[in-house]
Amino acid sequence: PIMIPLLGLGVAALVIGFFKWLQLSRVRLVREADLQRVLRHLERRENGEAVAYARGIPGVAGDLLATAVEHVDEKKEYIEEIVYEKMLGARTRLERGIAFLALCATTGPLMGLLGTVMGMIATFKLISSFGSGDPKLLAAGISEALICTATGMAVAIPALLLHAFLSRKAKGIIGSMEQTAVGFINGVPEAEKPAYV
Repeated sequence: PIMIPLLGLGVAALVIGFFKWLQLSRVRLVREADLQRVLRHLERRENGEAVAYARGIPGVAGDLLATAVEHVDEKKEYIEEIVYEKMLGARTRLERGIAFLALCATTGPLMGLLGTVMGMIATFKLISSFGSGDPKLLAAGISEALICTATGMAVAIPALLLHAFLSRKAKGIIGSMEQTAVGFINGVPEAEKPAYV
């Protein structure tokens, strides 16, 4: 009975890992050339063109840059707060589902071990009822019980690798967004700005 939820857990981990990988690989990061182009537009007081260019960058990184450009006339401290809030939302979206892979990597071997223990209990019950006259039956029962442990490991290893890979990819995207935010705030042309409230 343990094999069905264990296999379901493995399939769920692979499906979520695949779709998460697709989502993260489609994220376009803001390149240095993009940031410089936006900053040049702002230096020339072409705020509309800067917003349009930033909006043209698809995904969370472009959205972050566009939000920063829209608030360019505010104090830098206020821009930092807005950008930080935007990044928290982006981090939540990027990391959604990755924790489930860690859960699969932890739960898979435990479920496999539970199945093995249940199989061993059943095997020893048969031995106590019918005796251990044939060692082949005992070996077959133990071998069948160990399939659960092997399946648990087969679920855990890919889930753990997917978790590590996708976590690293998400952190790389978030790090690039932080770099873009810092580059934008440092590169914003200084002008007379309203008092920060």
